[in-house]
Amino acid sequence: MKKAGLLLLLAVLLTGCAGREGEIVHRSPAEKDEGDGMRNTVWEGKVTVQPEEPGGLLPLENTLYEILAQNSTDANLLISPYSMKMLMTTVYHSSEGEAREELEQFLEIKGLEEEVYEERSAIRRQLQKERKGIRLMCAVSFWIERPEDRDLGDLTEKLKEYYRCEVYPVEKFDEEIRQQINHWASEKTAGMIPELMGYLEEELALLLVDTLYFEGTWQTVFEPRDSHEGPFLGYGAGSNPTVVTYMAQKDVSYAYAGAETVRALELPY
Repeated sequence: MKKAGLLLLLAVLLTGCAGREGEIVHRSPAEKDEGDGMRNTVWEGKVTVQPEEPGGLLPLENTLYEILAQNSTDANLLISPYSMKMLMTTVYHSSEGEAREELEQFLEIKGLEEEVYEERSAIRRQLQKERKGIRLMCAVSFWIERPEDRDLGDLTEKLKEYYRCEVYPVEKFDEEIRQQINHWASEKTAGMIPELMGYLEEELALLLVDTLYFEGTWQTVFEPRDSHEGPFLGYGAGSNPTVVTYMAQKDVSYAYAGAETVRALELPY
């Protein structure tokens, strides 16, 4: 069983994530045992991605991985390019001029805005189809100060219709609104992110929050009786191995890919 909650927040852009229960372990140069059945994985290495055109912006996914490759951490890291793209697409719909042109390139948007709404809406519907043994919740909210004073056109109505975005008009971003935002994030992640905002900036005018909650069961379950102990060279451990418990399976084949600095194993739900 795997559960994970992911939250993407855009005001100035902040990110947070939470995960729990059994992560599938794979030997790598940068793993760490938390001692509670959880394994953290950190892949070390540099990724270099060049824009297709001189001076051009990198596509969102490449930019995201480029940033992550520059930073190392010994904490759990959960990435959802889909959530980031949905969040930035919402910003695109509310932008204009040069900012809009840059977002079109960054998000690789082609065609009319109406087509963008349709395409992103179709992806969201596909992701949220009911599947046996899987629970997936995607949610996005749009918190805006005094919308009646702003020329939004039909933006909020389209966000509601196509992206199921929840729009919350705010008189002022204060302590009451902070608590409402925290309650919303907790509700949309089944309590895995109980407090998102510790404080709110006084000059805040707009807040976008995107959450993703996932709970799934492996197609082939790892049996506790097949687990075994063995040495593991964790992140920052030098040459001193730690004895950890490895989950194991027999007579099962999975898709696998490996390169100089990264190895990946696909485990279907």
